[in-house]
Amino acid sequence: MRLSAILIAVAGVTMATPALAQDWFLYENETDNFTVNLPAEPMMENTTYYLPSGKATSARIYTARGDEGVYKVTVVDYGGLTERDKANAIKEAADEIRHRPGETTLDEFGFFEGADSQYMQTSNPDGTRSYIVVAYLPERSGIPKLFIAEGITPPGNVIAGIFQNSLGWVDSFGTRIRYQRDVEGNRYRVIPDAGGAPLRNRVP
Repeated sequence: MRLSAILIAVAGVTMATPALAQDWFLYENETDNFTVNLPAEPMMENTTYYLPSGKATSARIYTARGDEGVYKVTVVDYGGLTERDKANAIKEAADEIRHRPGETTLDEFGFFEGADSQYMQTSNPDGTRSYIVVAYLPERSGIPKLFIAEGITPPGNVIAGIFQNSLGWVDSFGTRIRYQRDVEGNRYRVIPDAGGAPLRNRVP
């Protein structure tokens, strides 16, 4: 896949949380349906995302810098693509990462907050490390988007790993999106937490 981008300032919505490190906060973007912990307000790039098949679709890249690292979330629109494209979204994005220069040191599939997710770590040729999660929400969410979060830091910077695991999702009303499975394996959305509090008030 290839990305061509034009940098513009982002007008995102943020919500303060207990700091992971000095000045870190929970960034919330209801337009692109995600939340993530960041060290600074991100900039947003409008971009074109190319699938291996050559198909093109729109995407946004949100980038923040701080704590010796670069932290990015790429949100790719899959609404106009085929069901096959959607089914292969995670695999194709992960394959692109696997073929980068450097070494993939972690590559595991997971089920985080109800979203199919690929967790990856890479050692890069310039000596930095990347902490990556590629995720796609269930079809029933009505949000046909691929999410790629990547923190790039010097070796030993544990904050990037915390960033990797902080990715979450919200609907257009700012309510946290979270799914669980019933005994038959079907996914259902969880709105309140076990104590009855709205999930949007909890840090993922």
